[in-house]
Formats: sequence, C-alpha cells, structure tokens
Amino acid sequence: EEEEGEESVPRCSDASQDPQRVRGIERTNDDSTMSKASACREGYLEDAFLRRGLYQTRLCRRTALINRGYFVRMELVRGLISSFIDRTAELQLGSQVVVLGAGYDTSYLHFKERQRLDHVRWMEIDLPAVLRRKSDMLRQDPLACAVAMCEELGKVGRDGRMLKHRLEQLQDVYTKHPEL
Repeated sequence: EEEEGEESVPRCSDASQDPQRVRGIERTNDDSTMSKASACREGYLEDAFLRRGLYQTRLCRRTALINRGYFVRMELVRGLISSFIDRTAELQLGSQVVVLGAGYDTSYLHFKERQRLDHVRWMEIDLPAVLRRKSDMLRQDPLACAVAMCEELGKVGRDGRMLKHRLEQLQDVYTKHPEL
C-alpha cells in the first residue's frame, strides 16, 4: 500500500526470468564485440584475440566515430586496471578485479599475455549462458590456451560467475589505502 505523497514506482523484474529481455541483454554483448573487432581491423585497437576473430560469428564495419569511441573506452578501462595493478603491487598488496557484465571482454587475456596478473584475482560476472559460450570459445582457441592454461579458462558457475583465478576475500584495502 502506498503512503500519502509517494508515487507508484513499478517493481523491477528479474531479467533472467524473461527470455526476450535476456536475449536483448545478450545482443548488447554481440554488438559490443562486433564493434571492438571492427576497431581492431581498422587499426584503432591492438588486440590479438579480437583481430583474429576469437568471438566473431559475423563481421561488420563500424563508422570511424564508433571505432574511435571503442578505442577510447578500452584504453581508459585498461589504463585504470593497469594503474590499479601497479599501485597495489607498489604497496605489496594483492589485488582483485571483478568485471560486471563482462560479456566477451578480452582484458583478462590482454593482461595475462603481458604477465601482469601474478598477484591479481580476476573474476567475470555475466549471464551464465554468455559466460558458457565464452568459455567454450576460449578453450577452442589455441592462442587463448597458449596465453592462459586452458583449464584456467572459463570455470563458469550456475550463478553467472567465471573464475579466472581463485577469488579470495581481500582485506579492506580501501580503508587502509584510500589513495587507491
């Protein structure tokens, strides 16, 4: 029952219960992957996995503006992750990266290939079906398996978590080190 002065706000539904909404969410992953691959093919991004078509089911060519936008986004996100890894290493702390709505993101492979994840716990969260497809594609890709041991790739939980490294609870790093 609504209290006086409160507006009626519709309840959020669980998207995982509506197949049409789930497919719509999955399509955002597909669209993003095609856009990142386009940016790679056009020379805006360097990502050996996307350039080779790791997740591609079909190719498309995006406009220069879209390619530049994906370049800026990926450079910013990877730059922030890199800075975080560097800073926690300087402070001799372990670090943990959790990617929400990971889709077919290749950042784990990017950092793993550059040997930047020795003291990092990496976890990806997305819809279970998306992560299962990602896991299957990774295990079938020779380059992905060469960079990261195949058994390390894609352990997908029923709840939509893909563990790349064992996830551990870290101390409250942010309380002790607010500069992070």
